[in-house]
Amino acid sequence: MLAKKYRLPVQNFVKKRGESKKTEYFHIKRFPTNNVYSRFGIVVGKKINKKAAERNKKKRIISSFFEENYKKIKNGDFIIISMPAINELDANSIKEELSKTFGR
Repeated sequence: MLAKKYRLPVQNFVKKRGESKKTEYFHIKRFPTNNVYSRFGIVVGKKINKKAAERNKKKRIISSFFEENYKKIKNGDFIIISMPAINELDANSIKEELSKTFGR
């Protein structure tokens, strides 16, 4: 689990505008920040899966990617919104897609 200082309170940022990047599996919004480190918010909606356990599993997979790579990502506040196509991917594929998206 990401340390609390690396988590972004998503409810404060959802309707704000920032740099946006959209892929088949993710919609990523980046907001500039004065922090020395990056913060990440993860949104997995009910369109992905009706069961909360399955949505939380996807969140944990995405969160584990950022635990491993947060130092390599340039500073900013990021919201990662999952798209319904994410259901086609397993855990390793999700991490692979995130690394492509963040340029690793």
